[in-house]
Amino acid sequence: GEWYPCLIRGRMGTYLGFKSFRYDPQGPEYQAWMLESADLPRIIPELDDFEGSEYERLVIPARVSGRWVMAQIYAGKNVE
Repeated sequence: GEWYPCLIRGRMGTYLGFKSFRYDPQGPEYQAWMLESADLPRIIPELDDFEGSEYERLVIPARVSGRWVMAQIYAGKNVE
């Protein structure tokens, strides 16, 4: 796959002692990296297991090279 710099809107906080992101369409923009890979649909269950039940996978808008795309992100369920 290939990694692309992108911008996402939300809030940064902490969850279980780790930095964590929570989507908020009115929040500030944050720089992030988006992975595009044909293998992702096959390995999503493994990624879900790795992240665990304390995180949820969300589909959010991300700006990549000036265009908006829908991207999946893992977010802490209870970001402080």
